[in-house]
Amino acid sequence: MTAFLNDSVDDQGLNWIVNTTQVLHITSVQASTYVQVSSISVGSSSPVSTTLGAGSPDGRQVTVASTSAGNVFSTATASSWCLVNSSGTLLVAAGDLSATQAVTSGNTFTLTSFTIRIPKVT
Repeated sequence: MTAFLNDSVDDQGLNWIVNTTQVLHITSVQASTYVQVSSISVGSSSPVSTTLGAGSPDGRQVTVASTSAGNVFSTATASSWCLVNSSGTLLVAAGDLSATQAVTSGNTFTLTSFTIRIPKVT
């Protein structure tokens, strides 16, 4: 078993997320495929990823910045987020929101920043 990996190994994977992601969606359930996203998305925004850095409590992470300008196109309860590459039809990453959010079609949504972390290899 590997006992050490240079941070650059994890950073390459996290950079792929940053460079590949085109759209942030909020969804009614957590997405497991790109095809599923269109039927469960209740809103979308252009994500802003920040600098790679040390993960907490360990490993490496990238932070997806907060947004207050997401467009809501379905009245529902959002429980998850997902990042996609729409030109390559890829589901890049998905996870649960820190709290569910009731949204109304035609309004905007806000989302606090969150991190995507690759834990340290031990």
